[in-house]
Amino acid sequence: MLRSETPSSHRTPFSTQLSFPYHQVFESNSTCSIPHMIIKHLGIKEAVPPYSDKRLGVEELRTGVSFASAGTGFDPLTSQLTNVIPLSKLVEYFKEYQQKMGATIGKAQTQNLINQALFFVSIGSNDFIENYKLVPIRSLNYTVSAYIDFLLQHAQQFLQELLDEGVRKIAVTGLGPLGCLPSIITVHSENAFSKRECVDSISSMAREFNVKIQKQLKATQNKFANLGSRIGYVEVYKPTMDILLRPKSHGE
Repeated sequence: MLRSETPSSHRTPFSTQLSFPYHQVFESNSTCSIPHMIIKHLGIKEAVPPYSDKRLGVEELRTGVSFASAGTGFDPLTSQLTNVIPLSKLVEYFKEYQQKMGATIGKAQTQNLINQALFFVSIGSNDFIENYKLVPIRSLNYTVSAYIDFLLQHAQQFLQELLDEGVRKIAVTGLGPLGCLPSIITVHSENAFSKRECVDSISSMAREFNVKIQKQLKATQNKFANLGSRIGYVEVYKPTMDILLRPKSHGE
């Protein structure tokens, strides 16, 4: 059984903003390991299994699954370019999950499970790395700022779909310093072997995206607070940069 309350010693890293009694995880990016660390830290299980695993039993489904599709994005074009499952299909899988659970534990218990669960969303980097900066389609029609606004429109639509399905607790991660990704450094470096520096022009897109999505999440939280919603932002850019700039402080 899951805890009816989360002891202070077992709260998530963002418990100053969010604290949840149940801990089901929704991921939109399988490269994100934070949900796995959280669910293990809480003593629920070792990792978050993929929903696509047909061997999962009821208990595994109750205690958290991942609807992730690595390489997808808010922009529908991104999943086409990377040939992965689009975000819209992941929402369909979630609806299928509810039907499956409803047939097993009943609709009332399923709705309570969804209401109390933590939905962890990590998505967006591929929209820039695999789409905007790689393929000259969106970049021909959108400035960086305009493209970010375009992504946020799709992000808001996605959040609204989750809220319409009864989701009330959502944690959304910001983007990390994209210009520090090894592939980006290699492509933009004059000498990929000896000159390994982050590309700030790429990371600046992540910073702008993070600022804007924080404002959007705050507005969404205020709008749906009367429904008991808890929508929060998880900072990853600053701690990642701190590790890169001060590796010895983090156990290098």
